[in-house]
Amino acid sequence: VKSKGGKMLEDPRLSRNNVRVPRRDNYQNRPVLSATIHPDIKRTLVAMSERTGM
Repeated sequence: VKSKGGKMLEDPRLSRNNVRVPRRDNYQNRPVLSATIHPDIKRTLVAMSERTGM
């Protein structure tokens, strides 16, 4: 019972850590998504710059 209680105490901590980790992953994934979207935006900016003659 004590071992199960220890696991029960560890599970909330692990779940809290898992909840915090996905949030960090989301923040990390957002820059990655922006980095993946950035080339497309860069293409549009290059096309815009070519049209405007920048």
